Amino acid sequence: MFVVLTFLYTVFPILSGLIMQTFVYDDRLENGQGFLKADYSIQREDKKMMQVYAMAMGLLYCIGIPASTYALLRWKKKVIQKLQSLELRSIHVREGSPQIADDTEVRIWCCLWW
Repeated sequence: MFVVLTFLYTVFPILSGLIMQTFVYDDRLENGQGFLKADYSIQREDKKMMQVYAMAMGLLYCIGIPASTYALLRWKKKVIQKLQSLELRSIHVREGSPQIADDTEVRIWCCLWW
């Protein structure tokens, strides 16, 4: 899960930028033609299917990935909080904190962790 999220959020800004470039045209020619700035072989008249595709990918990447990540984190909230609590308690055990040293659950967790 960590690798997947790291990959998605590494390519996320790049893909979002590429998707948004589909809507940017260069209109500086005197004859009134416009060309896509990302690829000058594509004219403004060819844009309909590209813009539909860009909107679909924009929804998928720009909204779908953050929304699905949020939903997954909310769905596993209790498990994540339990894991964080056990990890914090294991850190206290390693440091020799007297109030937690007798906790058998933490000792088991520490044995599994190391």
